[in-house]
Amino acid sequence: MRPVIKYAFSAIFAFGVSYVIGTEYLKSQVREGEANGKQIEEAILAQREWNTANAKSLKTKAKIVSILSGFKRTMHHDPVLMADLIIRKSAQHKLDPFLVLGMIKTESDFNSMAVSNKGAMGLMQIQPTTALHLAPYGNFGSEKSERLRLDNELNISLGTMYISKLLHRFGKLELALEAYNRGPEGLHRDIAEGDYNGSYYAGKVIHHYRQYKFGTYPS
Repeated sequence: MRPVIKYAFSAIFAFGVSYVIGTEYLKSQVREGEANGKQIEEAILAQREWNTANAKSLKTKAKIVSILSGFKRTMHHDPVLMADLIIRKSAQHKLDPFLVLGMIKTESDFNSMAVSNKGAMGLMQIQPTTALHLAPYGNFGSEKSERLRLDNELNISLGTMYISKLLHRFGKLELALEAYNRGPEGLHRDIAEGDYNGSYYAGKVIHHYRQYKFGTYPS
């Protein structure tokens, strides 16, 4: 075969191989692009589904953050982190977070440093003796009771645990709230003696609860 013809055949062969390789590479790029496009579409769809499924909880959190923002200085806590804490502890004990807000408003007016004349402390006004009963491992002696003021997470953890136990024990929200305020034994005694005529405290909590959940919320 003449050199010119041989060179021509070689060039044609090389071109054919390059064409096939190039075509396969382009096809692979198209397939990869399609796969990436499908992954992006799936990610967008998943995000939309998540947004739809969590729209209610996101709205609830936004509302709670808005409420708490008015008490940032007295709470000594970031409103977003406090909202997360209240929502988490409420869910743990199967409570409405707006009920917990109503209790905090009534108990301490969102002042984490509040101490009652009977020694109840913090946002949910926990007595050291009550704390010891709920969490005996906490060692809430006189030298440790300041934790109930300084540790908002501890205070809310114990407060939500306590009202949950009282709801289970008494079966009605009004009675559970009254027991939280005056003590379960005192409530049992008043009921047994016919001295229980309703509760101003429970009414006040429920008033704030409904305001926060359904209506406007004063500071």
